Amino acid sequence: MSAKTGKYIICQVCGKEKYYPGHKFKRKRPPMYCSRKCKYIGAIKQSTGKCLICGIEFQFKPGKKRKYCSLKCAGKAKQQRVELICQQCGKSYTAVLSSLPRKYCSPKCRCIGIRGYTPWNKGKKMPQEAVLKNSIAKRGENHPNWGKHLPLKTRNKISKSNKGKRSGEDSPVWKGGLSFEPYSFKFNKDLKEQIRRRDNYQCQFCGVRQNGKNFPVHHIDYDKKNSQSKNLVTLCPTCHTKTNFKRKNWQFYFTDIKPKNFEEELLWL
Repeated sequence: MSAKTGKYIICQVCGKEKYYPGHKFKRKRPPMYCSRKCKYIGAIKQSTGKCLICGIEFQFKPGKKRKYCSLKCAGKAKQQRVELICQQCGKSYTAVLSSLPRKYCSPKCRCIGIRGYTPWNKGKKMPQEAVLKNSIAKRGENHPNWGKHLPLKTRNKISKSNKGKRSGEDSPVWKGGLSFEPYSFKFNKDLKEQIRRRDNYQCQFCGVRQNGKNFPVHHIDYDKKNSQSKNLVTLCPTCHTKTNFKRKNWQFYFTDIKPKNFEEELLWL
């Protein structure tokens, strides 16, 4: 059959006749319906599944693989855990029911089972300079989440779920109660104002200027008793909160990298 010569087909849903050119019949699946609407209705009749939780048969849109009949059953599947055996190392492990089918207990076993070898960068850490360069490249407006905010309902859910779980000794940044140690007598309002004036009332990480409320002054080596001017730097509240995580990286940044990039070296003398 040439491309110019066509053929009339009878729709399997509505029974209407429709003309299709010859090249349409050269495909693996020749045309069976007269329109997209009939194609969708016919595909729904063929796409049926059985829910893994309640066992009820249900229909779904073509081209989508669904395991559950409703969101309620999908939520139950996320809470249920199943004990499995890794096909690579033979160890037993537990996995969420919604993640099935699953063959391996970890990414390492999965990589060995699929590729047959361990990746070259497994267990290796990036140098601190490379980590900080990547951090600087994604700072401010260059960050992929810049200007994006979670909805209020989502924030309230996260707040309720973490309430009482991430405070005190259960906090991931717990350092044995170091935050309750007193500051030195030299670390007063006059010294803080002197440091802010030296840094031109500007955050030394993101560059935001002080507007209204005073910016906090950060101890570079995290020693509250070391109140020398070289050990103090002005940060905005957001950046000051970030310094509670990965303290070695922040200490390396403010002692080695930041002074080299300063336009005025006298600020750090």
